[in-house]
Order: sequence, then C-alpha cells, then structure tokens
Amino acid sequence: MTLSKGSCILAVDPGKDKTGLAVLMGNGSIAERKVAPSFSVTDDISALAVKHGAELVIIGSGGPFRQLEKNLAFLNLKADIIFVNEKGSTLEARKLYWRHNRKKWYLSLIPSTLILPPEPYDDFAAVVIGRRYLKAE
Repeated sequence: MTLSKGSCILAVDPGKDKTGLAVLMGNGSIAERKVAPSFSVTDDISALAVKHGAELVIIGSGGPFRQLEKNLAFLNLKADIIFVNEKGSTLEARKLYWRHNRKKWYLSLIPSTLILPPEPYDDFAAVVIGRRYLKAE
C-alpha cells in the first residue's frame, strides 16, 4: 500500500510484558514513541492510530504477535494491519537508542550493540520495524 503525502504509520514491536509503539511519518521521522504494558496495548494502539490518523499499523512478527492480532480484530481500526519480519530488530534498536541518548563517557569505547540501555527501548524496536517497512515500499 502506498502512503499518501503527509500520512503516517503506527509501528508495533509486540512483547510478552511490554510492547513498543512508534508513530512514523512517511519519510521515517518519528512523531511519537511509547513503551506500553502488553496487557493494555490494544487501547494504546487504537488511541495512537486515531490521534495521528495512521493509515497503516505495522506489527513485527515476533513475540506474541498472534495474540495481538486476535485482540486487534475486535477494534474498529480505520487502518490496515500488516505484519513484517522483525529479525535482528533488537540489536538495531539498541544502536538507535544510543544515537538518541548520550552514553556516559566511559561507555563510548564499547559498541552500542553490546551495551544494554538503562531503560526499556522497545519503542526504538518499533521504529526499526516501521522504517524497514517504509524502506521496502
């Protein structure tokens, strides 16, 4: 599906306990990021899709994505849902996290993929998933 000019997508990195969400513009820029508890993520997906007028919901096909798919079937989303491969997105998300958040000086010698961020970064995994989709389009 081709996005219209000025439109956005909602990317989702489903997880057992927490889920990453990211609203991306058609050029890949980040409009909003969020890490939400997985038990209530359908409400967050619905709210973000409506708030930003997302045309597509892109969901990584890892973790408990099947359960999320079932839960989303009960929502009246006005956006299409597409599943994409999320293999390797965690390492890419770590790199992206450290590009957006400054490392302490003594960590600067260690590659970003080897340093665990001090906070959840599932939202950056959602950014990676969304950008993969946009790049493929």
